[in-house]
Amino acid sequence: HGIKVLSLYLGASEQPIEAEVVAGLANGGMIELTVQKKITPEIIESIRQTSAMAAERKIRVAVYPHAGFAVATMPQAIALVEKVDHPNFGLMFNLCHFLKSEKAADLEETLEKAAPKLFAVSTNGADLDGQNWGTLIQTLDKGSFPQKRLFSKLRELGFSGPVSLQCYAVKGDKRTNLASSIAAWRKILEDL
Repeated sequence: HGIKVLSLYLGASEQPIEAEVVAGLANGGMIELTVQKKITPEIIESIRQTSAMAAERKIRVAVYPHAGFAVATMPQAIALVEKVDHPNFGLMFNLCHFLKSEKAADLEETLEKAAPKLFAVSTNGADLDGQNWGTLIQTLDKGSFPQKRLFSKLRELGFSGPVSLQCYAVKGDKRTNLASSIAAWRKILEDL
């Protein structure tokens, strides 16, 4: 249908990701990599090999901190990036997982530490005191988290990478939800 897939969400393991799995991402895509298991030297080497394979195909690899996983926070993700030590391996900031696993008050400091290796950002409407995915993943026009705060800091840091919309399990009509989020996105940009 001519749709360009920009990223795939995959899990790290002791085996590097095979090139055939990500062939459709060549020339500009990204692997969003979660780490569910304890980090071992084998997983670090696997990620390094995946990053090298992806670099040859012009695919970036970004660790995706996920609440409840071995890499759940941005500090854990930054530590992993330093251990892997490959120029094609960086970070993805995901607002809902950040709010679930870390303190909202630490947002600006966290982004400053992540900035040198920040490859991508994922956002959505969210409540600052949200405790579950229903309150931490909403359409962009909802929730008490001030999106301007996030994007003002990203602008200050000179971030120019991709920004995606997290839509996991958002209730309601998908077209209506997307229209609401697009309108909110335009307002965020206008306010900046």
